[in-house]
Amino acid sequence: MERLIANIVNGQFGETDVDLLLIKLREFAGRHRIFREVADFVAHNDARDRGIFNETIEAITLSLRFLHDYSFKKQSLNLLEPFPSYIKKMLKYQADRCDASELRGMFRATPERMKSRIEKLLSEDKATRTCTLSKGAGTETLDAIRFLANAIRVTPAFESHQFHDELMEILNENHFKFDQTALSNQSKKISLCILTLLNGAKFNFDAMHSASCRIHCQNLSVMQSITIIDNNGRPLTTPTGESHGNLLLHGHVDFANDFGNTITWVFPVFDPHLAVSDWCDDSIYRRDVSEGGYVRRHADFSGTLGVNDAFRLYRVAE
Repeated sequence: MERLIANIVNGQFGETDVDLLLIKLREFAGRHRIFREVADFVAHNDARDRGIFNETIEAITLSLRFLHDYSFKKQSLNLLEPFPSYIKKMLKYQADRCDASELRGMFRATPERMKSRIEKLLSEDKATRTCTLSKGAGTETLDAIRFLANAIRVTPAFESHQFHDELMEILNENHFKFDQTALSNQSKKISLCILTLLNGAKFNFDAMHSASCRIHCQNLSVMQSITIIDNNGRPLTTPTGESHGNLLLHGHVDFANDFGNTITWVFPVFDPHLAVSDWCDDSIYRRDVSEGGYVRRHADFSGTLGVNDAFRLYRVAE
C-alpha cells in the first residue's frame, strides 16, 4: 500500500493504479461519502440503485419530469386533488438542494424539518401511484410545497476538490505517510482517471427511466480556424480562439412520455475542471474543412475511452 501511494505521489501511475488505490482504501472510507461513492464504482460494475450520483440524477430527472408534466403543458399543480406520487420524492430532494438559510427565513424550517413535514402531510396510495395532501396542512406548508416545486436546481453530484480533500483525510486518519503537496499536484491526473472510471456507468430508477453517465464537454464543436486569400493570392490562416471548454460527466436520462415517445435529458453531474485542450489526445478530435476555408473541430467521446501514457484522454482502438 505504501508503495502504491508513493508511486501516485511521484506521478508514476496510470488508470489501474488509481483503481487499485480506490479498492484498497474503500474499507477505510468511513464517513467520507464522496470517496466511498467513487470507490464503489470500482468494486461494483453493475447498474447503480443508490449513492450520490444516483440521488443527483434521480433528483434532476424528477424535476425535469415535473416541468414536462406541468410547466411545459402550462398546467399548475393542484394540491387539493391527488397528484402523481413521484412529486413527493421530488419535493424531498428539492428540500435538500435549497439554500438552508432561505428555507429558515421563508418557512422557519431546516431541510430535515421540511422533509419531515412532506413525509407526514403527503399520504401515498401505492395502488394508484398518487399522493394526497392532509387536510391539516396550513397555508405556510402549502406555500413551502409550491416553493419547492418551482425551485428547480441542477447541481453536480460533488466537486472534484471534495473528493481530493476526502482522499487526503482518509490517508491522514489512517496514518499513511505521504507528501501532501506532492499528492495535490497529481489531483488533475487522478480526476482524469476518475472521469474514465465513471464513463458509461448505468443507473436504475424505475420502469419509466433509464440513465447513464457519459464523458462530454462544454462545447462539442468549435470553429478552429479560418483561411482567406490575401491581396497577393496567398492563403492566410487565422485561429479563431474558440474553445471546447472543460471535460464534463453528463447524466443521460431516457424518459418515456405519455405518448410512447422517448425524450432524452442531458445535464452535467461532475466537472473535474480539466480543459479539453490540455487533457485530450488527437484521437478524440475530428476535423471538417469547408469550401469556404473554415475548419471545424469536433470532440467525439463515443466508443471506449482511456488514459494513455502521456496522461491524455484517448480513444481505445477496438
